[in-house]
Amino acid sequence: LCPRRHGRWRGRIARHIKPLLGTRKVKDLTRPDIKRFMDDVRLGKTKADVKTKTRGRAIVRGGAGTASRTIGLLGGIFSYAVEIGLRVDNPVHGIRKPADNRRSVRLSTEQYRALGKALTLSDAAKEHPTAAALCWGLALTGCRRGELGQLRWPEIDFEHQCLDLADTKTGESLRPIGEAALEFLKRQPKTGVYVFPNPAGERPYSRLAKLWPSLVKAAGLPDLTPHGLRHAYASVAGDLGYNELTIAALLGHRAGSVTSGYVHLDKLLIEAANQVAGRIWLLMTQML
Repeated sequence: LCPRRHGRWRGRIARHIKPLLGTRKVKDLTRPDIKRFMDDVRLGKTKADVKTKTRGRAIVRGGAGTASRTIGLLGGIFSYAVEIGLRVDNPVHGIRKPADNRRSVRLSTEQYRALGKALTLSDAAKEHPTAAALCWGLALTGCRRGELGQLRWPEIDFEHQCLDLADTKTGESLRPIGEAALEFLKRQPKTGVYVFPNPAGERPYSRLAKLWPSLVKAAGLPDLTPHGLRHAYASVAGDLGYNELTIAALLGHRAGSVTSGYVHLDKLLIEAANQVAGRIWLLMTQML
Protein backbone atom coordinates (compact mmCIF):
# COMPACT_ATOMS: atom_id res chain seq x y z
CA LEU A 1 0.00 0.00 0.00
CA CYS A 2 1.07 3.57 -0.62
CA PRO A 3 2.56 4.89 2.67
CA ARG A 4 0.55 8.12 2.48
CA ARG A 5 -2.77 6.43 1.95
CA HIS A 6 -2.59 2.99 3.53
CA GLY A 7 -4.21 4.23 6.75
CA ARG A 8 -7.24 5.63 4.93
CA TRP A 9 -7.49 2.56 2.72
CA ARG A 10 -7.32 0.17 5.66
CA GLY A 11 -9.95 2.25 7.41
CA ARG A 12 -12.33 1.97 4.44
CA ILE A 13 -11.74 -1.76 4.26
CA ALA A 14 -12.33 -2.22 8.00
CA ARG A 15 -15.27 0.20 8.38
CA HIS A 16 -17.17 -0.31 5.13
CA ILE A 17 -16.01 -3.20 2.94
CA LYS A 18 -15.63 -5.89 5.59
CA PRO A 19 -18.91 -5.18 7.44
CA LEU A 20 -20.97 -5.27 4.22
CA LEU A 21 -19.06 -7.70 1.99
CA GLY A 22 -16.69 -9.55 4.30
CA THR A 23 -18.69 -12.78 4.36
CA ARG A 24 -19.01 -13.01 0.57
CA LYS A 25 -16.62 -14.81 -1.77
CA VAL A 26 -14.79 -12.67 -4.31
CA LYS A 27 -15.88 -14.86 -7.22
CA ASP A 28 -19.57 -14.64 -6.27
CA LEU A 29 -20.02 -10.87 -6.14
CA THR A 30 -21.97 -9.28 -8.98
CA ARG A 31 -22.54 -5.75 -10.24
CA PRO A 32 -25.93 -5.54 -8.47
CA ASP A 33 -24.13 -6.52 -5.25
CA ILE A 34 -21.60 -3.72 -5.74
CA LYS A 35 -24.34 -1.22 -6.56
CA ARG A 36 -26.21 -2.24 -3.39
CA PHE A 37 -22.99 -1.92 -1.38
CA MET A 38 -22.38 1.58 -2.75
CA ASP A 39 -25.93 2.68 -1.92
CA ASP A 40 -25.63 1.28 1.62
CA VAL A 41 -22.44 3.26 2.25
CA ARG A 42 -23.94 6.39 0.72
CA LEU A 43 -27.02 6.11 2.95
CA GLY A 44 -24.92 5.66 6.08
CA LYS A 45 -25.51 1.99 6.84
CA THR A 46 -21.90 1.63 8.04
CA LYS A 47 -21.74 4.80 10.13
CA ALA A 48 -20.41 4.22 13.63
CA ASP A 49 -18.58 5.80 16.56
CA VAL A 50 -15.75 3.39 17.38
CA LYS A 51 -13.31 3.50 20.29
CA THR A 52 -9.79 3.00 18.89
CA LYS A 53 -7.36 3.72 21.73
CA THR A 54 -7.46 4.59 25.42
CA ARG A 55 -8.80 8.03 24.55
CA GLY A 56 -9.22 7.61 20.79
CA ARG A 57 -12.29 7.24 18.66
CA ALA A 58 -13.13 6.86 14.99
CA ILE A 59 -16.32 8.50 13.80
CA VAL A 60 -17.37 6.65 10.66
CA ARG A 61 -19.79 8.45 8.38
CA GLY A 62 -21.43 7.53 5.13
CA GLY A 63 -22.36 9.90 2.35
CA ALA A 64 -21.71 10.31 -1.34
CA GLY A 65 -18.02 11.15 -0.92
CA THR A 66 -17.31 8.13 1.26
CA ALA A 67 -19.22 5.85 -1.11
CA SER A 68 -17.38 7.21 -4.15
CA ARG A 69 -13.91 6.81 -2.63
CA THR A 70 -14.68 3.37 -1.19
CA ILE A 71 -15.96 2.13 -4.55
CA GLY A 72 -12.75 3.41 -6.12
CA LEU A 73 -10.74 1.36 -3.63
CA LEU A 74 -12.95 -1.68 -4.20
CA GLY A 75 -12.36 -1.40 -7.93
CA GLY A 76 -8.62 -1.60 -7.32
CA ILE A 77 -9.08 -4.67 -5.13
CA PHE A 78 -11.08 -6.44 -7.83
CA SER A 79 -8.52 -5.48 -10.48
CA TYR A 80 -5.93 -7.30 -8.40
CA ALA A 81 -8.30 -10.27 -8.07
CA VAL A 82 -8.53 -10.43 -11.87
CA GLU A 83 -4.76 -10.15 -12.17
CA ILE A 84 -4.12 -13.15 -9.91
CA GLY A 85 -6.91 -15.23 -11.46
CA LEU A 86 -9.57 -15.17 -8.72
CA ARG A 87 -12.14 -13.99 -11.25
CA VAL A 88 -12.28 -13.01 -14.92
CA ASP A 89 -14.02 -9.65 -14.64
CA ASN A 90 -14.19 -6.59 -12.42
CA PRO A 91 -17.79 -6.05 -11.21
CA VAL A 92 -17.01 -2.45 -10.26
CA HIS A 93 -16.45 -1.46 -13.90
CA GLY A 94 -19.45 0.40 -15.25
CA ILE A 95 -20.78 1.39 -11.82
CA ARG A 96 -21.47 5.11 -11.82
CA LYS A 97 -20.04 6.60 -8.64
CA PRO A 98 -22.00 9.33 -6.83
CA ALA A 99 -20.58 12.83 -6.92
CA ASP A 100 -18.40 13.14 -3.83
CA ASN A 101 -19.13 16.86 -3.30
CA ARG A 102 -15.47 17.74 -3.03
CA ARG A 103 -14.93 21.44 -3.27
CA SER A 104 -14.58 22.73 -6.80
CA VAL A 105 -13.48 26.31 -7.38
CA ARG A 106 -14.27 28.45 -10.40
CA LEU A 107 -13.27 32.11 -10.54
CA SER A 108 -15.25 34.45 -12.74
CA THR A 109 -13.66 37.02 -15.03
CA GLU A 110 -14.36 39.71 -12.44
CA GLN A 111 -12.88 37.62 -9.61
CA TYR A 112 -9.69 36.89 -11.52
CA ARG A 113 -9.42 40.59 -12.36
CA ALA A 114 -9.94 41.55 -8.70
CA LEU A 115 -7.32 39.02 -7.59
CA GLY A 116 -4.76 40.32 -10.10
CA LYS A 117 -5.41 43.90 -9.02
CA ALA A 118 -5.08 43.03 -5.33
CA LEU A 119 -1.84 41.10 -5.90
CA THR A 120 -0.43 44.13 -7.71
CA LEU A 121 -1.81 47.18 -5.93
CA SER A 122 -2.93 46.22 -2.43
CA ASP A 123 -1.00 47.30 0.64
CA ALA A 124 -0.52 43.64 1.59
CA ALA A 125 1.03 42.87 -1.79
CA LYS A 126 3.35 45.90 -1.63
CA GLU A 127 4.47 45.03 1.89
CA HIS A 128 4.98 41.34 1.14
CA PRO A 129 6.05 41.05 -2.51
CA THR A 130 7.29 37.44 -2.23
CA ALA A 131 3.91 36.29 -0.89
CA ALA A 132 2.13 38.12 -3.71
CA ALA A 133 4.52 36.67 -6.30
CA LEU A 134 3.94 33.17 -5.00
CA CYS A 135 0.19 33.71 -5.36
CA TRP A 136 0.68 34.81 -8.97
CA GLY A 137 2.73 31.69 -9.59
CA LEU A 138 0.08 29.40 -8.11
CA ALA A 139 -2.60 30.96 -10.28
CA LEU A 140 -0.56 30.68 -13.49
CA THR A 141 0.81 27.16 -13.03
CA GLY A 142 -1.86 25.20 -11.14
CA CYS A 143 0.91 23.84 -8.92
CA ARG A 144 0.37 22.77 -5.34
CA ARG A 145 1.54 25.32 -2.78
CA GLY A 146 4.34 23.04 -1.56
CA GLU A 147 5.57 22.34 -5.08
CA LEU A 148 5.91 25.99 -6.02
CA GLY A 149 6.89 27.23 -2.57
CA GLN A 150 9.92 24.91 -2.52
CA LEU A 151 10.75 25.30 -6.22
CA ARG A 152 14.49 25.62 -6.93
CA TRP A 153 15.92 27.38 -9.95
CA PRO A 154 17.56 24.17 -11.32
CA GLU A 155 14.09 22.57 -11.42
CA ILE A 156 12.91 25.03 -14.07
CA ASP A 157 13.73 23.73 -17.55
CA PHE A 158 13.37 26.86 -19.65
CA GLU A 159 14.42 25.08 -22.85
CA HIS A 160 11.76 22.36 -22.65
CA GLN A 161 9.19 24.63 -20.97
CA CYS A 162 8.52 22.52 -17.89
CA LEU A 163 9.23 22.05 -14.22
CA ASP A 164 11.35 18.99 -13.44
CA LEU A 165 10.09 18.23 -9.94
CA ALA A 166 11.90 15.47 -8.09
CA ASP A 167 9.58 15.22 -5.08
CA THR A 168 5.84 15.87 -5.33
CA LYS A 169 2.71 14.33 -3.87
CA THR A 170 2.73 11.83 -6.76
CA GLY A 171 6.51 11.37 -6.93
CA GLU A 172 8.83 12.65 -9.65
CA SER A 173 7.01 14.78 -12.18
CA LEU A 174 7.66 16.77 -15.33
CA ARG A 175 5.11 19.57 -15.34
CA PRO A 176 4.41 21.52 -18.55
CA ILE A 177 4.42 25.27 -17.94
CA GLY A 178 2.77 27.91 -20.11
CA GLU A 179 4.76 30.78 -21.59
CA ALA A 180 3.01 33.36 -19.40
CA ALA A 181 3.96 31.41 -16.27
CA LEU A 182 7.50 30.83 -17.50
CA GLU A 183 8.03 34.53 -18.23
CA PHE A 184 6.68 35.38 -14.78
CA LEU A 185 9.14 32.96 -13.15
CA LYS A 186 12.02 34.44 -15.17
CA ARG A 187 11.30 37.86 -13.68
CA GLN A 188 11.72 36.69 -10.09
CA PRO A 189 14.93 38.01 -8.48
CA LYS A 190 17.63 35.37 -8.06
CA THR A 191 18.75 35.76 -4.46
CA GLY A 192 19.43 32.10 -3.74
CA VAL A 193 18.61 28.59 -4.84
CA TYR A 194 14.87 28.97 -4.22
CA VAL A 195 12.63 30.82 -6.66
CA PHE A 196 10.51 32.12 -3.78
CA PRO A 197 12.99 32.42 -0.90
CA ASN A 198 12.71 33.66 2.65
CA PRO A 199 14.27 37.11 3.25
CA ALA A 200 17.72 35.61 3.82
CA GLY A 201 17.46 33.58 0.63
CA GLU A 202 18.61 30.39 2.31
CA ARG A 203 15.27 28.61 2.72
CA PRO A 204 11.93 28.54 0.87
CA TYR A 205 9.40 31.22 1.71
CA SER A 206 7.21 30.14 4.62
CA ARG A 207 4.85 33.04 5.42
CA LEU A 208 2.20 32.57 2.75
CA ALA A 209 -0.29 30.84 5.07
CA LYS A 210 -0.07 33.75 7.52
CA LEU A 211 -0.39 36.46 4.88
CA TRP A 212 -2.88 34.76 2.57
CA PRO A 213 -6.03 36.12 4.30
CA SER A 214 -4.96 39.74 3.88
CA LEU A 215 -4.03 39.17 0.22
CA VAL A 216 -7.36 37.61 -0.78
CA LYS A 217 -9.38 39.94 1.46
CA ALA A 218 -8.13 42.82 -0.67
CA ALA A 219 -9.55 40.98 -3.69
CA GLY A 220 -12.92 40.40 -2.00
CA LEU A 221 -12.34 36.62 -2.05
CA PRO A 222 -12.13 35.68 1.65
CA ASP A 223 -13.12 32.02 1.03
CA LEU A 224 -10.46 31.38 -1.61
CA THR A 225 -7.58 29.09 -0.55
CA PRO A 226 -4.17 28.54 -2.20
CA HIS A 227 -5.38 25.11 -3.33
CA GLY A 228 -8.47 26.82 -4.74
CA LEU A 229 -6.22 28.45 -7.36
CA ARG A 230 -5.29 24.96 -8.52
CA HIS A 231 -8.97 24.06 -8.90
CA ALA A 232 -9.58 27.33 -10.72
CA TYR A 233 -6.71 26.56 -13.11
CA ALA A 234 -8.35 23.21 -13.91
CA SER A 235 -11.68 24.95 -14.47
CA VAL A 236 -10.11 27.33 -16.99
CA ALA A 237 -8.55 24.36 -18.79
CA GLY A 238 -11.95 22.67 -18.94
CA ASP A 239 -13.57 25.84 -20.24
CA LEU A 240 -10.98 25.92 -23.02
CA GLY A 241 -12.09 22.45 -24.08
CA TYR A 242 -9.28 20.27 -22.76
CA ASN A 243 -10.18 16.75 -21.65
CA GLU A 244 -9.59 15.15 -18.25
CA LEU A 245 -6.36 13.39 -19.22
CA THR A 246 -4.81 16.60 -20.51
CA ILE A 247 -5.87 18.49 -17.39
CA ALA A 248 -4.47 15.68 -15.22
CA ALA A 249 -1.11 16.01 -16.99
CA LEU A 250 -1.13 19.79 -16.56
CA LEU A 251 -1.79 19.40 -12.83
CA GLY A 252 0.61 16.53 -12.26
CA HIS A 253 -2.01 14.03 -11.12
CA ARG A 254 -0.66 10.48 -11.01
CA ALA A 255 -3.00 9.32 -13.80
CA GLY A 256 -1.67 11.95 -16.15
CA SER A 257 1.70 12.72 -14.64
CA VAL A 258 4.65 12.77 -17.03
CA THR A 259 7.54 10.89 -15.45
CA SER A 260 9.34 8.90 -18.11
CA GLY A 261 11.06 11.53 -20.24
CA TYR A 262 10.72 14.67 -22.30
CA VAL A 263 9.33 12.71 -25.24
CA HIS A 264 5.95 12.79 -23.51
CA LEU A 265 5.96 16.57 -23.27
CA ASP A 266 4.65 16.84 -26.80
CA LYS A 267 3.66 20.04 -28.54
CA LEU A 268 -0.03 19.56 -27.82
CA LEU A 269 0.55 19.39 -24.06
CA ILE A 270 2.84 22.41 -24.09
CA GLU A 271 0.26 24.27 -26.17
CA ALA A 272 -2.42 23.41 -23.62
CA ALA A 273 -0.25 24.86 -20.84
CA ASN A 274 0.32 27.95 -23.00
CA GLN A 275 -3.38 28.45 -23.56
CA VAL A 276 -4.39 28.00 -19.92
CA ALA A 277 -1.64 30.17 -18.43
CA GLY A 278 -2.17 32.79 -21.13
CA ARG A 279 -5.90 32.93 -20.48
CA ILE A 280 -5.40 33.31 -16.72
CA TRP A 281 -2.77 36.00 -17.25
CA LEU A 282 -5.16 38.00 -19.42
CA LEU A 283 -7.97 37.60 -16.90
CA MET A 284 -5.78 38.76 -14.00
CA THR A 285 -4.20 41.73 -15.82
CA GLN A 286 -7.26 43.27 -17.45
CA MET A 287 -7.87 46.91 -16.54
CA LEU A 288 -4.93 47.18 -14.13
